[in-house]
Amino acid sequence: MNCMKCGREIALGQVFCKECQADMERYPVKPGTPVILPPPVTPGPSRRNTSRKPRKPEEQLSRLRRLMISLMVLFMIVVAAGTLLIFSLTEKINSLEQTIVSISQEQ
Repeated sequence: MNCMKCGREIALGQVFCKECQADMERYPVKPGTPVILPPPVTPGPSRRNTSRKPRKPEEQLSRLRRLMISLMVLFMIVVAAGTLLIFSLTEKINSLEQTIVSISQEQ
């Protein structure tokens, strides 16, 4: 049998393991209080969906190519945005330098 709380293996006829029992004793429940027990925990294989069919190598290659193209496009967009930002900032810096030079010449 397994503990209904944690799933550890316990002796036949028990409901909870010693650790879970001790934990529950720290928080007693008044008699007559409705208690909902969790469904029994059964240890076993992970819940990962194993019903998926394995992909053919051609499908894997095609999917990898699409991913690489998407990453390349994203990289190009980031580089273009960075270039535009740098160009814009240099234009503003040049404009400010010209303003500073013209103000200093007037004085």
